[in-house]
Amino acid sequence: MATEFIHSAQTITQQAAIDLTGSQHKFVKLDASGNVTAITATTDVPYGLLLNAPKAGAEAHIGLTGVLKVIASAAIAIGDFLGVSADGRVVKVTLGTDTTKFVVGRSNETAAAAGVIIQIEVNTLIPRTA
Repeated sequence: MATEFIHSAQTITQQAAIDLTGSQHKFVKLDASGNVTAITATTDVPYGLLLNAPKAGAEAHIGLTGVLKVIASAAIAIGDFLGVSADGRVVKVTLGTDTTKFVVGRSNETAAAAGVIIQIEVNTLIPRTA
């Protein structure tokens, strides 16, 4: 898949630690070596949003801020604050309640169900829990 930018975005390129060909539009984290790898728990600190689908060792294009496309893990409403599910998709978080999850953005569109690609305002520069 091609790299896709929706609106002005701050991006960075880093090496993929693993095969991420099935992870485009999902959030990723950094491993101990500073390479990009998959989110595996809701408590992982998200580094950014994967904008392409690299194989291991290839360049991973990461969106850190901007209005970008993501994959929903459940129904989402416009204005919902969003965190990350255990597979890197976005999920609604409640501020003050979901205190072990990191806020990665806010929804600009609705998702009726899991698997829907929506546009959100992303900001992962300073990780903050809900």
